[in-house]
Amino acid sequence: MKINLRIFSALSKLYRSRHEPENARSIAELYWYGLLFLAIAGIVFSLAFGTWQFKAVVSTLSGSSVPVPRPEAALNRKALGEVLQAMDARQAAFDALRAAPLSVPSPL
Repeated sequence: MKINLRIFSALSKLYRSRHEPENARSIAELYWYGLLFLAIAGIVFSLAFGTWQFKAVVSTLSGSSVPVPRPEAALNRKALGEVLQAMDARQAAFDALRAAPLSVPSPL
């Protein structure tokens, strides 16, 4: 299969003489059709990708009827109690520092 190189030579000739007024319309049309092609290709790609993702989700939801195991609890009662005690200790230290602020000597 041989590529027709006359098309590429015609486009390069058109681009080389882009400063001439009679070529402005051809360049503008080429630019416009290029933008339209990119927009339509983007829309088609978005729709195809969305359809693909939708089908993947639907097949996942309808494919397995096995119940999903519950995740383990993030905190148990002992860990929660330790966290609450640490927060109470920090609150007490903050209240003590707020009641009797530190004296900072003047650097002057």
